[in-house]
Amino acid sequence: ETEARELAASHIGIAPMPDNPWTRGKCALKVLQYMAAGLPVVASPAGVNADVVTDAENGYLSVTEDDWVNHLDSLIGDETRRREFGARGRQRVLADYSEHGTANRMLADLENRGIRSKPLVTSHAFHSHLMDPILEELEREADSVPC
Repeated sequence: ETEARELAASHIGIAPMPDNPWTRGKCALKVLQYMAAGLPVVASPAGVNADVVTDAENGYLSVTEDDWVNHLDSLIGDETRRREFGARGRQRVLADYSEHGTANRMLADLENRGIRSKPLVTSHAFHSHLMDPILEELEREADSVPC
């Protein structure tokens, strides 16, 4: 509940992680959350962090203690760089990791395989005809929920 507020109040997303078999199998969820919130990132290049963070473009990948100090100092002292890295990171998440970005990649992959497809654009929820028998009951239940 407070995570979104805490991210919004932050200036830099920090994701240190040791490089070992366990962390190499982890996803970059925390880094993606930081980037989605428009934060620049300083992260260890363990796991898929190195695939998500483009060093010196949307954040920094830090290996040594000196890297960490220099990269953090660079962002702490430069609000413009923080904003630029944050904006690029957010764009990366929207393009490559969002529902819309994923759907676009899937459509392109299908097209490359010679499979015609197009996104279904809807302005409302839709349902299968198989749900018709329960719609009246579902509507009664929905109507009983206080607004």
